[in-house]
Amino acid sequence: MVYLSIVNGRNQNELVKLYEGEIYEIDRLTINFISSDDIRKRYKAKLAEFKKKYPHAADGAVRIYGDGVYSENGQRVLYKKHKVAFNHIIKDKHFLRWTSERDLSGRYGRVIKDVYILRGITQFHREITRINQYIKELKRKDKEDTGLTGGSKRYYLFMRALLNRYEEYRKIYHKPSIDEIWKEHLRKLDSSKTKLVKKPIKPSSIIKEDVSLEEYDHEEFDIKLEYEEPLYEFFTGDYFEQYYGNIFVDDELVILTDTPKIENNQRVASIINATEICYNGIITIGNMKRINAEINDSFNQAQIIIFYVENDSQHLELLLAIAKVNHAKILLVTNDLELLQKYQKRYKNIIPLFDNGEVKLEKMIADFFAEEYRQARGYHK
Repeated sequence: MVYLSIVNGRNQNELVKLYEGEIYEIDRLTINFISSDDIRKRYKAKLAEFKKKYPHAADGAVRIYGDGVYSENGQRVLYKKHKVAFNHIIKDKHFLRWTSERDLSGRYGRVIKDVYILRGITQFHREITRINQYIKELKRKDKEDTGLTGGSKRYYLFMRALLNRYEEYRKIYHKPSIDEIWKEHLRKLDSSKTKLVKKPIKPSSIIKEDVSLEEYDHEEFDIKLEYEEPLYEFFTGDYFEQYYGNIFVDDELVILTDTPKIENNQRVASIINATEICYNGIITIGNMKRINAEINDSFNQAQIIIFYVENDSQHLELLLAIAKVNHAKILLVTNDLELLQKYQKRYKNIIPLFDNGEVKLEKMIADFFAEEYRQARGYHK
């Protein structure tokens, strides 16, 4: 067991424990706070106790000590800035390839344990898709063990390891530090058009001394998110992760196309890029004429299926019929208006997107996902 504490510098003989448990339990708590000052405010009674015991120690430092923590400075305390930085670096394709290559080299301890994920990143350039798959699997196993959604032991261990690996990477490639990522996050927050409308806090929402703040966030604020330019503002805004981050995170999406070489088709690349930015869950990409076992399994479980087709075919007819039987939400994207009208008439629930070159595909995909998130949260245009 470890414990979050207020301590007199590095003097572990002069401390007051704030919370005791496993490291992931402390992480789930502290990641809701901006800084150690916020933790001191949260634990006013404990801070008063510390000052009474050790008046010479001022406000003390907030640190993690306990079993397996040997550093005088204790274990790193995770704050909101670390969550923001983590969300930033798992979208950095160059960093993901770099760290995966290190993992596969065998010369370093592995951060990503799954070779399938590593090869998907390094060999097939499915960086965002594969890292999302890996994180989803960590959370799934965590939920089996603890019943907690949003990750526990495996997830937070991975977060810590990846943040440590990023510290190596940023020094080599002169990338922004965690603090710099956080400052940029705050700068965007200041200029954001997101509006917060304060609600009265219910008496039942009074926070007890030993619980996480996470569950109270939704009661305290009513969020109105304005979706407008820039293109991905809804998905990269400062409150998306907090209020929409868990939506679709356990769901699957499949993108299928009839183009021979997916990587060489700019229209398909636009759809893939937009989907990876906008969608939280697992994404599988394939050619509808060459469906392997992995794609087949994902297709049959997918909640959303995006078809990008240039020609009508029996493959398309069959797959649309199966998707309908599976109750998947279907987006049909094509530059063939006659084809689009044919299947829109046959399947009333198909969402048709006509690729006429006048509206960016990315915008159409972003509009679709923004509305999906709104509906899932109960907001409507």
